[in-house]
Amino acid sequence: MIFSIVTGSSRGIGRAIAEELASRKHALILVALPGEGLESVADEIKKKFQVEVLFFESDLSKADASELFYHWFTEKKLRADILVNNAGFGILGPFLNNSLEVNQKLVMVNVFSIVSLTRLFVPVLLREKKAWIMNLSSTAGLLPVPFKTAYSASKSFVYTFSQALRLELKGNNISVMTLIPGATSTSPEVQARINAAGFFSRKSALTAQEVAKSGVTALFNGRSRKIPGLLNRILVFIVTTIPYFIAAIVLKDTFSKPAG
Repeated sequence: MIFSIVTGSSRGIGRAIAEELASRKHALILVALPGEGLESVADEIKKKFQVEVLFFESDLSKADASELFYHWFTEKKLRADILVNNAGFGILGPFLNNSLEVNQKLVMVNVFSIVSLTRLFVPVLLREKKAWIMNLSSTAGLLPVPFKTAYSASKSFVYTFSQALRLELKGNNISVMTLIPGATSTSPEVQARINAAGFFSRKSALTAQEVAKSGVTALFNGRSRKIPGLLNRILVFIVTTIPYFIAAIVLKDTFSKPAG
């Protein structure tokens, strides 16, 4: 049996991607933090979609987390043809308001875990006839975004890393795609931040399910990147083509607004 690996799959976009893959009859390995009900999520998906679902609880902010998961995977002699690097989190607010520890954790999850998991699992994926990697970036990663400083930078890394890796692996069996969602309503707290960000944020926001369906479809179509939502694509085009000093004024005003 060949599995699809999805990190950060206990909730939000990660869970939605797992369910979208399961709806297409892909067996799953779910990876998420301990204490997030991952076993229950695995059982629910297994019953709903009638596919095999394994799970591995891991804190990807730890330096050895990727290797521990890889050893578990290899000891069980499993196979995989899809790797979805979805795990990540954001920080909103002035850079100096967040501790060094929080910023280090963000870099470990959003950057280091993607690099390490990809390096460990590319040889696994190369054994299959066809394989895919989906890395989660963000529209915030396409420009420097004040008040999302470390998050924006981390997602910019994911984007450039993924696009370069796609070119390196061209001619092999692995297709690499970057999923670049904009505002996504995954919880009441996130929705409050979306509402606070203004009209365009509210109008462009998608559900996790919409993002997942768009992303998985693009993945299997061999796309290099996907920005879900027409309005998001229009906004990205506008913001990335106008002079940055103009975009910076809008971005600073938008993301400095408090939620609620």
